[in-house]
Amino acid sequence: MYLKGIGYKVVALDIISDFLYFYELNDLNPINADMCLVPFKPNIFDGIISISALQWVFKDINNDKMKNNIINLITYFYIILKDNSRAVIQFYPKNDELMTTIGKLITENTKFVGEYVIDNPQNPKKRKIFLVLEKKSNIQ
Repeated sequence: MYLKGIGYKVVALDIISDFLYFYELNDLNPINADMCLVPFKPNIFDGIISISALQWVFKDINNDKMKNNIINLITYFYIILKDNSRAVIQFYPKNDELMTTIGKLITENTKFVGEYVIDNPQNPKKRKIFLVLEKKSNIQ
């Protein structure tokens, strides 16, 4: 709502359609879809923000279906972002091994440049982890 209020065109996406209407997101162009199979054309978004969804997509490094889902998600995110745009993904991984695996899958499957930003790293109850990914222009 904040981004729309300052002039951005916003699309709200959730796999659970009730969430799109529970929060009265009608002004945000709600779309019921799976973020691992986004229904958008390439190079159309200036940014992507995901809040607390990634941990449901990939929470078991030994689960091949989940691994394929995270690869689909990051690949689609890369495709739908314009050059020099960012994706910011806030999530709660259950351990550092999961974070390392996600980083490795991103590096192996996209040209994203990125890093983890950890807010309150010393306090597990207040800790928030953000994965900040940038799609750099191919023309340098």
